[in-house]
Order: sequence, then C-alpha cells, then structure tokens
Amino acid sequence: MRWFCLLAAFCVWGTACSDNGGGPTVNGANPLAPSATPSPSPTPTPTFPNPTPLPSPTPLPSPTPTPGPTLSPSPQTFTLTFNDALSTGDVPCASVAAHDMQPCRTYAFTTTTNGTLQVTLSWSGGVDLDLELWRGTTRVISTLGGAGTAESMSVSLTPGSYEVRVVYFSGTSGQNYQLQIIRPE
Repeated sequence: MRWFCLLAAFCVWGTACSDNGGGPTVNGANPLAPSATPSPSPTPTPTFPNPTPLPSPTPLPSPTPTPGPTLSPSPQTFTLTFNDALSTGDVPCASVAAHDMQPCRTYAFTTTTNGTLQVTLSWSGGVDLDLELWRGTTRVISTLGGAGTAESMSVSLTPGSYEVRVVYFSGTSGQNYQLQIIRPE
C-alpha cells in the first residue's frame, strides 16, 4: 500500500509525497514554492452609484370651470297660420255681443303656461272682418276696427282653453283671409 504525504507531515492515499531535502513535494513539486504561472487575479466587480430616486411628478391643478351666463328657459310659443275664407252664408257664432249671430270661424287652443297671445288677421277685400278672443262663455277682447284689411290683438294669457274667432261683420261677398296665432305653450 502506498501512502502519500502532503506538506511533509500529512499523507493522503493516492498522492505521491516525498522530502528530498528541498522541502516537501507533492507529485514532484513543492507546494510552498512560487509557481511559474501566476494565479489569475480576481475580476473586479463594477460598482455603480446608487441611483437617485426621481421626484414624484407634481400633479397639474385641475382646471377651474369658468361660470357662464345663467340661462333661463324662454317660454315656448307655437305659431299657427291659417288661410281660410268667410262669407255671409257661413254659420254664425252664437254669442251675446256686438257680433251676435254674424258668420264666423273659430280656432280653439289650450295653453299650459302664462304668456302673450298675438293674433294677426289680414285680407284684401272690401269687407269688414273682426277678431275676438273667448275663454268659455266670456269674451276677453275684440277688435272693432271698422273697414280695412287688417286686424290684430295682443293679450296676456294664463293657462286654460281659449277660442279665437274671425267674424264677418259686414260686406256682400265672400272673403279670403290669413290668420296667424302666436300663443304660449
């Protein structure tokens, strides 16, 4: 059995050891003698400075809304235009008024809001037409303008049901006319 020694004092199985006067040898070389091949120096590890943390972004201020004009709802109106005709032979309006039993046409409507009623009647003949506004059995207003080619009225209304009447007051022939009613909602 063969024993090997390491550094002249320790023997390890399978390693050749000797001391030939120049110091111990392992496998024929002195382990304490400097070697001809320099051992590689360790590779330097690069160092990086610690990164400086970025500051948190400053939030932008929210835009402040600019107050605009205050809008108030404007009352809604309806414009109705009628092209019609009236003559001495037409059905009369039964009422106790200056126009009692005169031929007429009626235009009924209902309003749900306060507002102004504007009515314009125009024609081109030699007859006398008049306007009346009724609420139920009460005459609110009438135009007795005499002979001409136009009549108009403007009146404030409260919610309710109304009737505009075009009355054939005097004349001998039929008459075409245009009636415009501008009323609140």
